[in-house]
Amino acid sequence: MTDRPGEGAQHSYGRRAGRHLLRWYPAGYRERYGEELGALIDDELAARPHSVRIRLDVARAGLGERARAGALAGSGAGPDDRARAYALVVLCGWALCTAAGAALAKYAEHWDAGLSWPAKRWSEAGFDVMSVAALIGGAAVVAAGLVCVGPLLAWWRGGGLRAQRRPLVAALVASALWLTFFGLVAGSNGVAPGTTPQGGLHWLGVAFVVCGLAALACVTRAGVAVARRLTIDRRRLRLLVGLATVVGAAMTLVLGGAALWWVALPAPGKGAIVLGPVLRVGSTSVDAVVIAVLLAMA
Repeated sequence: MTDRPGEGAQHSYGRRAGRHLLRWYPAGYRERYGEELGALIDDELAARPHSVRIRLDVARAGLGERARAGALAGSGAGPDDRARAYALVVLCGWALCTAAGAALAKYAEHWDAGLSWPAKRWSEAGFDVMSVAALIGGAAVVAAGLVCVGPLLAWWRGGGLRAQRRPLVAALVASALWLTFFGLVAGSNGVAPGTTPQGGLHWLGVAFVVCGLAALACVTRAGVAVARRLTIDRRRLRLLVGLATVVGAAMTLVLGGAALWWVALPAPGKGAIVLGPVLRVGSTSVDAVVIAVLLAMA
């Protein structure tokens, strides 16, 4: 019996789409159940090749399995696994907060130069809280890295580098690209990073920001991949949980300080003070940008 016209193409499309959808699941789950699950997804997509609901259901289930594999959900994880997962989630949050905070710090350069308004002291207080909290959070992250030096060396001697080569290489390549664009921006004939002499975004600045975000994401991904495979004793794990709590509190203070700083700024001058010289936009657009940054910090 021959297939109806187009039926073979639908099955082929279903198999290709099914392989891509399986990537929502963690590697261990794919190795154990990938063949059966892939066949089920193929059959569903062959019958309804353009179904958004199938894709959403697979993504939801796959993310759920990733959460359980990472000790973020379910009852199968032990206290040590949950403590490690907590510290890694805080690390990822700190990476996002760092990206948002760096953008806010860049746009807020010389924000109070030559200006005065009744609530200026509140803006100054918010900015100071944000700056001090960022330093405390950064110091706690560095301290956590020092706590992991011993387990990291043991992982290195045990040949762990070979198993995690891909994320580490990606982190090195992304960091090298970012440093390259940093050098190009720094040497661009005295032009301020990210801007042209006439105002507006310079392509070097855009590339610098994009590569910086990519490097931060790749370094964080590599750090999480390595940290999940370190053998960490309970004493070190307790220290890491305590430092993660400090980082979480620092992120909360950074968010609160940034919000206080922004709210206390004079409304008519927000665009000119912060982003106006760079993006040439009005106060309403600036409010939207800053709100998005604060949400990213949260």
